[in-house]
Amino acid sequence: MNLLINFITSTLMKVLLVTFGDINDPTNGYLIRVSTIYKCLSKEHDVTVIQFVNSKISSDNSNKKIINVEIGKNYLSYAVKIISKSISSIKLIKSHDKVVVEGSIFLPFIITAKLLRKIVIYDTHGSIVEVSKGLKGIKNFIFRRVIGGVLDSISTKLSDVVITVSEDDAQIFRKYTRNKQKVVVVRHAVDVENIPFYEVPHERVRKVIFVGNLHSVQNYEAVKIILKVAERVKDIEFIIVGDGRELFKDYPPNVKFLGKVPSLHEYYREADVCFIPLTTGTGVKTKVLECMAYGRPVITTMKGIEGLNNVEKLDGIYLISHAEDIDEYVRLMNSLVLNKQYYNLRKYIVEKHSINSVCKSLLLLV
Repeated sequence: MNLLINFITSTLMKVLLVTFGDINDPTNGYLIRVSTIYKCLSKEHDVTVIQFVNSKISSDNSNKKIINVEIGKNYLSYAVKIISKSISSIKLIKSHDKVVVEGSIFLPFIITAKLLRKIVIYDTHGSIVEVSKGLKGIKNFIFRRVIGGVLDSISTKLSDVVITVSEDDAQIFRKYTRNKQKVVVVRHAVDVENIPFYEVPHERVRKVIFVGNLHSVQNYEAVKIILKVAERVKDIEFIIVGDGRELFKDYPPNVKFLGKVPSLHEYYREADVCFIPLTTGTGVKTKVLECMAYGRPVITTMKGIEGLNNVEKLDGIYLISHAEDIDEYVRLMNSLVLNKQYYNLRKYIVEKHSINSVCKSLLLLV
């Protein structure tokens, strides 16, 4: 508690936020969280953003507080650009009171900031090692289990405050440090005020939706399961929204890959349920929160509700105990009788995962 009190301040501070991706175009769970954090911090502090992007984006010349750094599409390019930018940003880091880093990939910024005696707040976004446990292959072992584990560990040890998305994740990161109190929970949030609530169109499942960037390994693995289920229940339409549809060439005719769309509203309105068969990943899943905010029942796994307190007790949350059991998914979809409304799901999000509640927690730390 003393640690938290030390971080409370009533004066305007200069905060440097280091992230990956365009915070003005939050297209995945990572960026939705970062965008929320940016908005929260900007309410009370002077925030500058360094954002590493895969390709050139149109910059807002009126906003000098967002610095875009274009990087390549491989790990070596990431490392070189991040290290070089952390060094070239010494003057910028010196001019700020605190540095917030969005992930352990930005360890060079943590090291530079600590050498300059700045306070560092490390937002973990989940354990890289935990993600690796649901995957196979030597590449996964080297990059996630070994390198990712080292990055997580050192980043935790060096940072003044470590933010996790759930108490489950907090327990993982507390193992990396003797100072257990510096690891705190700031939950994921969704912008409930801008998400409409819809009644469920049908009593039986006719259309399901999955939303996510398919280049992310956890989403890619989930879609592989969705395609297997779709082959078995041909009278149900499966809508998959998000970048990466080119990764899947052969799939049943009742599956539609829509790619990235400007708005999700109409697709959630037409869907009866969200189907999120996650087998790997870590932290709270934004896509699950989003579905609940729209009032959509969710078919998912224990991994899908990880970090959500008592959500499994809610009407409209349907859990599959064995994440890769295709027969179990098929039986549930064929037998499920749906309610017209699931306002209890939205109420859960409003009370526990609204932006206002997250801002209050965050501003106590910065």
